[in-house]
Order: sequence, then C-alpha cells, then structure tokens
Amino acid sequence: MATKPTPLNIPYRVLIVFTLLMIGIIAAGYLYYEKQKARFVENVKNDLVAITVLKVGQIANWRKERLAEAQVILGNRIMARHIKEFMDDPGTTAIRKDILDWLTLVKNNHEYSEIFLVDAKGKAVLSVGSTAADIETHSKNMVQEAIHSGKVVFTDIYRTEVSKSLHLSLIIPVLLPNSRPSGALLLIMDPNTFLYPLIQTWPVLSRTAETLLIRREGDDALYINELRHRKDTALSLRFPLSQKELPAAMAVLGKRGLTEGIDYRGKSVFASVDAIPGSPWFIVTKVDKDEVYEPLRGNARLVLLIIIILIISSGLGIALWWRQQNVLFYREQYEKEVKYGAERESAKKEIEKTVEELRRSNEELKQFAYIASHDLQEPLRMIASYLQLIERRYKGKLDKDADEFIAFAVDGANRLQNMIIGLLAYSRVGTKGKPFEEINCSEVLGNAISNLKIAIEESGALVTADRLPDIKADAGQLIQVLQNLMANAIKFRLEDPPRIHVSAVKKEAEWVFSVRDNGIGIAPEYKDRIFNIFQRLHGKEYPGVGIGLSLCRRIVERHGGRIWFESETGKGTTFYFTIPIKEDKTA
Repeated sequence: MATKPTPLNIPYRVLIVFTLLMIGIIAAGYLYYEKQKARFVENVKNDLVAITVLKVGQIANWRKERLAEAQVILGNRIMARHIKEFMDDPGTTAIRKDILDWLTLVKNNHEYSEIFLVDAKGKAVLSVGSTAADIETHSKNMVQEAIHSGKVVFTDIYRTEVSKSLHLSLIIPVLLPNSRPSGALLLIMDPNTFLYPLIQTWPVLSRTAETLLIRREGDDALYINELRHRKDTALSLRFPLSQKELPAAMAVLGKRGLTEGIDYRGKSVFASVDAIPGSPWFIVTKVDKDEVYEPLRGNARLVLLIIIILIISSGLGIALWWRQQNVLFYREQYEKEVKYGAERESAKKEIEKTVEELRRSNEELKQFAYIASHDLQEPLRMIASYLQLIERRYKGKLDKDADEFIAFAVDGANRLQNMIIGLLAYSRVGTKGKPFEEINCSEVLGNAISNLKIAIEESGALVTADRLPDIKADAGQLIQVLQNLMANAIKFRLEDPPRIHVSAVKKEAEWVFSVRDNGIGIAPEYKDRIFNIFQRLHGKEYPGVGIGLSLCRRIVERHGGRIWFESETGKGTTFYFTIPIKEDKTA
C-alpha cells in the first residue's frame, strides 16, 4: 500500500537562522547608529572646546590691551605734570584745554564711553563724554584704592547707581616720581560696546548655543552678561553653587574642560568650562542636547527604514526558498511512487490523491506568489522611490559610511523589486498563458531578436539560425524562452563577440530546439541547480535575479517538453528544449 507523503514542516533551524539574521540586522543597524551618534557628539564637543579656547584668548587679550593702555598713560610724565599743575591752579585755561583735548583723544581712539579727572579726594574735576557733576560712590572707592596703592585698578563689571547701566572701569593714578598721586583718571567702558558682543557671537549657525560669563559672589554663581534666552540677567541672575549639575557652578568650583549638565533654563546641555586668566571671571560655552541630537533623528529614521527593508527581504527570500523545497519534495515523492510503488492498483488512488494535493499545493503556492509579488510591488515601489529620494537629497551631506549604506539599500530595493517582477511572471506562466495555436518559429525567433536589438548591437553579437518548423505552441511564451536563452548568451560572454546559433531537429514525436553560444560556459556541478528559481551562479558583475532559466523550464514544461544543457567551461554552452508535435494542450 502506497503511503501518503507527509508535508514538510519548516524546521526549527530555519526559524533560528531567520531569527538570528533578524537580530544581526537590527544589531548592525543599532551599532551603526550609535557609532554615528558618538562621532557626531564628539565633533560637537570638539567645537565647544575650540570656541571656549577662542573666547578665553579673546577676552584675556582684550583685558591685556586695556591694562597696557593704562600703563602707557600711567607712564606719561608730561601729561602727569600738566595735570598736577592744573590741580594746583584750576584756573589755568590753557592747561585745562590741553588736558581736555588729550582726554578727548584718548576717549575717541579707544573704547571708553566716559573719562573723569578726579582729585586726590575723589571729586571729579574734569570730564569727557559725561554730563554728571561727580562720580558715584562705587567709583570713588575704587579711585581711593588706586590713589593709595599708586597702581592701575581694573574694576569688575558693576551697575551704576543712577542710570542702572552696566560699566567697568580702569583707574589710573596721576603720579610723578618721588611724589604722592595728585589725582586719578577714571576711564569708564560700556561692556555692550565690545565685551558683550564678543561673548555673544557664535562662529556657526545655532539656535541654542551661547557663551556665559560668570563670577563668584559668596556662595552663588553670578551671571555677568546678558543671556540669549533670558533678558535683563546681567548681575541679577544667580544660582547657588550647591546646584552641582549647573555648568556655571561647575566652572566656579574648579571644573575645566568638557562637561554635561542642566543650564539656567532647566535644559540638558553639552558644555565647555574654563577660567579667564588674570580676572575673576569664568566662561561657559554650551549648546542644547536637543539641538545636537536633532540631525541624528533623521539618520535614525533612515537606519530603521533600511532595517525593515532588509528584514522583509530576508523573510521573503526564506519563504521563496522554502516554497521551492516543498515543490522538490512533492516532485521526489511523486517520482518515488511512480518508480517504486507496490501494489499498483491499491497505490493508484493514493498516487492520484498525492498528485491532486501537489496540484492544489502548487496552485496555492502560485496564488501566494502572485498575490505576494503583485501586492508587494506598490509598497516596494514606494520604498525604492523614497530611498532614491534620500540618496539624491543626502548624498555627500552625511559621511562616507552613510552614503555607502544608502547605496546598498537602494540597490537591495531595486533587486528585490526585480525579483518580485520575475516571481510575478513565473507565477503567471500557467494562469496567463494563451491557448496553443499553429505558429511559425522563424517569426518567433525574429521577434525575440528584435526585442534584444540594443543588447545585440552593443555586444556585437551575431545570431544565425537554421530553418525552423511550424508548431502548436504559445507564441508569446516561446518568444520569452528564446529571448532569455539568447540574452544569457550575450550576458555571459568572453572577450570575443557572442556567436549564437538556433536550430531545431525533429525526433520521433517532438521537435528538439537548440541554442548554442561561444560564451563562458557552465561548470558541471551546477547541472542540478541552474534551473532553480532565483539561483545565481555569479556575483554582481553579472546583473539579474536568477529567474530567467526557471521561467524557461516552467514554459517548456507547460508545453509538455523538457529542457537541459551541455557545456564546456570557456568554450560555450548549448541549451536544448523539446516541444511535442502532436500534443494540442491548452492553457
């Protein structure tokens, strides 16, 4: 009694392979994204350090220049003598005019908004650029310090008592050799003129980056410049040093270099902190993490899309491979039943059931292949279009790895689309074929050659043929068989131009057609694999998806024939296929 073949179940090892492949794809995508993220963040941090070094150098040089100017004025003995003479006799008009002219020259040639000449008691005697009758208490205290010490005093930034504006000052004692200072020059600077713009400028376009100038005041970190994201903060915004996550507090407490923290707005930031040499100031350059990571979100979406495409491609490839395994299994079972079946009469019904199950299974598989390939074309076409759009828009804007990754994804989508188109054609051989009718095979060959006109001209191929017979067949499908075999002869050629010869010989009840070429040939070990669907023997140097010969075999088998080949590596290949003479099979 013949036994009914048990359908193949997908073995666990296949599921494990697919699972591991999926995990590998996801892990590779994740590691690539993390690598890109780390590289991008490192570049941002390097930029912050470079900007910090630049700002520290600019501010330190600015202070040195002001102190150098003050030393020049301090050493001006001629003007010190004029000022002492004026202090001794304020009614001397000529000396008064000389001093005012000199003070005006100093003010106009440098960054000073106001200049006062103050006597030894701290009272303003002359002024340039100001209408005030006297200087404020804060300034008087600093003047007294400079007069008593006999040295230049560079004040910190302070807010004036009357106008509430921000100033910082240079106080230069008027000093002659072997005498006490007769007064002092108070040179007032407006930080909005140069210092604050210097701090606030940023070398690249950014919507959140800024530079902060900080000083310690008791147990607080005091912001001494106007901030980008909050107004009226200079000398008024302060935070306790106990807020250790605050970059400003880190700078005051001795932190130097790169750090991460929460800024005055409560935003997570990357920051670089340092101290300004020769001053009580500290500097913080920072940028929001949200801005840094924003460009990476586009990369993340791209990586995710590529991962999905690769997983779908892998799953579809395994499904198609398993379908082929089932087809081979049922074919082998059928051949065994025919060859070795015992008790023929009893086994006949079982064989018929097996054949019916095979037919139904093939029909279901063909329907699955048709539906899968047909329904997948539209989303895959959209995926391919978006990948091509991404390639055009971002090519050259990301790094080399990203460009190569996008190119691989575009190539994979295009090849998957070609595979689905081929699968659709493969599934339609039996369902969309035309009824067999009398056709002239010479005309069929002519149509196939016409379809390959461009490839023939570009390769310099020569196609010859014997006189071909009239047979009953599907003309469109026979054109496809001849066209695929000649196209392979052109594709897999040697350096010499392809030479293709088509002939047909009548043997008993069938015509044996042959297509001979002088190409690279086929190794004997591929004899049983070459007609399998999606079976490719070569790499990317030869285009295609490996469905052409599978399609030829399916068409020939639909006509009741068979197909095989004879080949010698490096000398060419001859493909043979048969078409029965008397059979009048319809689709």
